[in-house]
Amino acid sequence: MKEHIYKIASPVMAVISATLLVFFLLLVPHHQPLHAQASSITGYAWSDNIGWVSLNGSSYDLTLAPSGNNQVITGYAWSDNIGWIEFGGLSSFPSAAGTQAINAEVLPSGQVVGWARACAGTLPGDCSSMTSRGDGWDGWIYLGSTGNGDGLTLSNGTLTGFAWGSDVVGWLQFNGSSSCSVTYTCIDNNTESQFTNSQCSTTTTVCANGCGSNGQCMNPPSPANGCLSIGVPSPCTQNARVRSGSTATLYWNITNVNPNSCSVTGTNGDLWSGQPANSQVTTRGIVQSTVYTLSCTGTSGSQFTSTATVNVVPSYQEL
Repeated sequence: MKEHIYKIASPVMAVISATLLVFFLLLVPHHQPLHAQASSITGYAWSDNIGWVSLNGSSYDLTLAPSGNNQVITGYAWSDNIGWIEFGGLSSFPSAAGTQAINAEVLPSGQVVGWARACAGTLPGDCSSMTSRGDGWDGWIYLGSTGNGDGLTLSNGTLTGFAWGSDVVGWLQFNGSSSCSVTYTCIDNNTESQFTNSQCSTTTTVCANGCGSNGQCMNPPSPANGCLSIGVPSPCTQNARVRSGSTATLYWNITNVNPNSCSVTGTNGDLWSGQPANSQVTTRGIVQSTVYTLSCTGTSGSQFTSTATVNVVPSYQEL
């Protein structure tokens, strides 16, 4: 009888044990390794050559994924000046001294090794081929240490340190922060102004009149203004009469012109050159109608002119 009861109880206990095990596995959370799930890298990098590089945005980011004991970095960063920078999926790496010919990886220590590449350095310009451009720039950026105080470190999802990107990119300093000072910077030989907001996003504006010392585009020069006046400085008098043989005084006060760039010529041969913007001259004796022309070079580079006519008072004779 006891043997029969044992034979019945054994399968029942097995079912109960299996049920409890499944129930336990469903309720008790699993503690996975630190790198079991992919995560994103945030922050920015700065280059004196190309400006800010964003590591994450609304439509792109850099992702960390486990690979053995390491983590691989894949995805894209963005530069307003050179475009996309690809991490992962690269090949045909350079064989520079002190580097590792691999895609970007993070070691357990947090140190980064391997390469990224600016796609503009490839021949197609989009990293669809690893063939380099023919002008000497290949877009490669080494992220690890070469023993010269360079190399990146990953901590809490952000990168810090320096990476070298050849003469075009130069040194990239990863600041590990998404907060920037609001600045204006002149770039491209002072032909453009780059604005950086507090979120480190940049906007570039072409400066038609050059970029000023404050980093912003300069306003166009104001046009030259004024006139050549006869007899009085003001109001402007551009037609006057004198007795035959008498002289006339010409006045002018012209704004927004270059220093000593004014000249006055008369149809009677009078000439004064290298004159200041505010001056006066006395003509020779006027014996016939004479037109005087004032010419000055404006600060905008354009030429300013103003004319005045001196006529002779008619003489009357009794018949």
